[in-house]
Amino acid sequence: MLSLAIVLAVATLTEAVIFPLTPAEWAPVVQTVVYLALVGPALAIRPRLLRLFRAPTWQYAVACVLVAIAFIFAAAGGEAPTHVAVRSLFLLVVAAAEELIFRGFLWWLCTRVTDRGWLIVVLTTVCFALFHLPGWVVHGTDVVSVLAILIGGAIYGVLRLATGNLVLATFLHWAVDISA
Repeated sequence: MLSLAIVLAVATLTEAVIFPLTPAEWAPVVQTVVYLALVGPALAIRPRLLRLFRAPTWQYAVACVLVAIAFIFAAAGGEAPTHVAVRSLFLLVVAAAEELIFRGFLWWLCTRVTDRGWLIVVLTTVCFALFHLPGWVVHGTDVVSVLAILIGGAIYGVLRLATGNLVLATFLHWAVDISA
């Protein structure tokens, strides 16, 4: 549990201090580097987390459709396709890192305390929302955005519970981030 506290404390501090000081055009790069640094300790403690990206082919097919739809929405919003493509690469790292931390590492820690899947979904969703709290405070986020994070976290958790892996949760998370 101490390792979880350290990872979440560093992540929250980063979200509260480093991201607001980062120029907007560099934010995806800084966020990617920080998230990769956060995933490292989690993988060092629990290397088997990478197995959570093994899934049946149909899940990858569904994931590709989700991402394709997100690209269409982002491009339809007037954003240049090359900008969408470059930004999406950084967002893939962010989505995969968040899923590994919350629905991978934190999920694994919760299973050491309880075997109730719904409770683990609730706990990881609350932690996911709290992780984003400093960003809300700094950027003055509205209630709709907070609810979107909570609902998204719950959906990602239910996907993790239903499939036993992180593939659909990660790709849906990525698609939502691309289209946001």
